[in-house]
Amino acid sequence: HLVQSEEGYVSRTGMAFCAETLDLTTAEVTAVATFYSMYRRRPSGDYQVGVCTNTLCAVMGGDAIFDTLKEHLGVGNNETTEDGKVTLEHIECNAACDFAPVVMVNWEFFD
Repeated sequence: HLVQSEEGYVSRTGMAFCAETLDLTTAEVTAVATFYSMYRRRPSGDYQVGVCTNTLCAVMGGDAIFDTLKEHLGVGNNETTEDGKVTLEHIECNAACDFAPVVMVNWEFFD
């Protein structure tokens, strides 16, 4: 979390720093950074917009929301607007199914 909060994403240099600091191999740190979708492995926009498109959210309108945002912003999944402000992505279930469909902006839920 520290590397991403400082750099905006988890860079190779950041993973090496974590490995050294935590006395882990870079392979172990890389495994964590690539497994969890909340860790960014490349620079992203100031606003990270995620739309849940898993089954329930998709049926409840998540796919339509994603398609509308994609068209409005002119970007696809995991792409950033030309001005560097917004990155759009599909997100996995965030255990908020009672509020489907779920949209997150910088990890804050909107339903």
